[in-house]
Amino acid sequence: MKSFAGQQAPAGFATARYDGLHAFVLVDESGERRPFRYRLVPQLGEVELESPYGETPAPDFLIGDLDSRLATGPLSFTLVLQFAQPGDPTHDPSRAWPEHRPLIPAGQLHITARSAREDHWQQQVFDPTRLAPGVELSDDTMVTFRRHAYSVSAECRLAP
Repeated sequence: MKSFAGQQAPAGFATARYDGLHAFVLVDESGERRPFRYRLVPQLGEVELESPYGETPAPDFLIGDLDSRLATGPLSFTLVLQFAQPGDPTHDPSRAWPEHRPLIPAGQLHITARSAREDHWQQQVFDPTRLAPGVELSDDTMVTFRRHAYSVSAECRLAP
């Protein structure tokens, strides 16, 4: 997880790295537990917004960039895992683990289009505690709080 202090805005959704702040735990068939954090790394590389001094991009420039990129083909990201080492805090998402740790590729995400049901998805509430089999919550209590905070946020966002 990198520090975001002093970072520029991403040039687009397709060139932003997405870091999971929270630690989760992989549990294998024998019960071995391995805490990890994940990130999505853009195939196109990480690119920051470089706007000439004083020039402000349009409020929806990220969507416009996304649409133009998707018109030429899918966008791809590599899902990578960074496993905790002894002493790494799994309970505190504000404390980064060292960047020099190996990143293990775990999959690919390919985005081929924006959803035709975008309005439907705007009504949904993200729940970071819904996990795939073999993945469990760590001792990070903030992730369960986020589930509740996202619900409150959605109620406010969706209120008439």
